[in-house]
Amino acid sequence: MSKFLTLPDQKLTTMPGGVPFIIGNEAAERFSFYGMKTILVVEDDPAILRGLQELLTAEHFHVLTASTGTQGLMLGKKENLDLIILDLGLPDVNGEDVCKQLREAGVPTPLLMLTSKSQEMDKVLGLEMGADDYMTKPFSVRELLARIHAILR
Repeated sequence: MSKFLTLPDQKLTTMPGGVPFIIGNEAAERFSFYGMKTILVVEDDPAILRGLQELLTAEHFHVLTASTGTQGLMLGKKENLDLIILDLGLPDVNGEDVCKQLREAGVPTPLLMLTSKSQEMDKVLGLEMGADDYMTKPFSVRELLARIHAILR
């Protein structure tokens, strides 16, 4: 294991993934990884899932992932989440049913639907089912981040 030399006013800590870094003690008092917002991404496309995970991790979010509706439901009910990003076209339980079941179970976590369904009626139904926001694919990374930050305010 590598050793790190810290000055009296510094603290060694780690980023998500175990990457070590040094911060000043004053910053350490104000900054806690436990204070990171946790986002669950439910997406069946591995490339999109990986891309979202990397993007959100780089933006200092703690990211949980699920590639099926069943996994998404389990994590959505079990974990203390700040946001759920949900695809609608999932292989087992579709995203609409995941949203509906989470809301019926009393899960208050804000939910952003991110899907290729772009018809006005799809958007209206998604919002009426309990989604807090709705974005269509393909999507702008900047817009997605702006919407995430707005939801988490």
